[in-house]
Amino acid sequence: MNPENVCLARGLFRAAGPAGGHGKKRGVGFVGRRRQCSPPATRRRPRTAERHLPPPGAWGGRVRTWNSVRHLGGSGMSDPARHYGSLWQGQVQLHRATCYCVSLFLGLERKEQEVEHLRTDCAHFRARLEAVQADSLREKKEKLALRQQLNEARQQLLQQAEYCTEMGAAACTLLWGVSSSEDVVKAILGGEKALKFFSITGQTMESFVKSLDGDVKEPDSDENQFVFALAGIVTNVAAIACGREFLVNSSRTLLDTVLQLLGDLRPGQCTKLKVLLLMSLYNVSINLKGLKYISESPGFIPLLWWLLSDPDTEVCLHALRLVQSVVLEPEVFAKSASELRSSLPLQRIVAMAKSRNPHLQTVAQELLEDLRALERDA
Repeated sequence: MNPENVCLARGLFRAAGPAGGHGKKRGVGFVGRRRQCSPPATRRRPRTAERHLPPPGAWGGRVRTWNSVRHLGGSGMSDPARHYGSLWQGQVQLHRATCYCVSLFLGLERKEQEVEHLRTDCAHFRARLEAVQADSLREKKEKLALRQQLNEARQQLLQQAEYCTEMGAAACTLLWGVSSSEDVVKAILGGEKALKFFSITGQTMESFVKSLDGDVKEPDSDENQFVFALAGIVTNVAAIACGREFLVNSSRTLLDTVLQLLGDLRPGQCTKLKVLLLMSLYNVSINLKGLKYISESPGFIPLLWWLLSDPDTEVCLHALRLVQSVVLEPEVFAKSASELRSSLPLQRIVAMAKSRNPHLQTVAQELLEDLRALERDA
């Protein structure tokens, strides 16, 4: 650094001597060999602007003295520190803007990667959607074909059911007619399919009663004729001694089904079937073993009173005959006498004894006389 510039920058005044010499100097401020400034300058603390001056060459590469710095005020900058601070703030702002641009660039690049990933996923899902739509269309066609096959099978099943019902009604009606002969009954019971026939008979009658569910079927329908014919065959078989023996020993399940169906049918419902079932039970009760089995069945006595409350006279008539069978057999009556006396609807029987139906009136009067006789004997 030039010494003069340093001295000027520090505010010191120094007289220059002859060029290149440091010997005796005469003039102001020098006495002999002793160098002395005249007058000596007072040391002072540099100004704030002087303390924060940038190094030489920082403002354009040319060394500036304090005088030159002071003349900067003519260019609009009265304070070099303020100018330097403005430059520093500009650099800070530039750095911040650069970081912001870099972050924007990185964010944009990341967004582009996400968009590319979403495009890939979209293409994958589109392919899956097309595959699922193709499968759905194929399944719809298969479902339509299966539905058509199901409708055809249902139609065929209905036709077969109608055919079987018609055939069963015709065959059983014919068999019902010929089963009144003892030889025919013996021939039926002697066959290999007798047990199977009576098992199917019980199942068919049970299904028929369950299918009623309050519906009234046509009396002349094939279903009614089919079930009535089966019940009539059982009644005719039970009318023969060998038939009663067969039913009591080999077809007790059928007897249980008959008792159950009589309890399931409501008063006034399907009276013809009720009459046929009561007639079959009455025929079985002629056999002592059969009467014991029927009378010992759970709920038999309440079933009789339930049947006596039916509005149909035929049902009441055959119910009274079944009660009469129990009363006239001492061994059976002894076991159920207390239950009969406690739950017997005497008022209902007395009313039947005054009925206009001669058969019902006769049976009711006979039953009352039998009951009085038992009371006298007791």
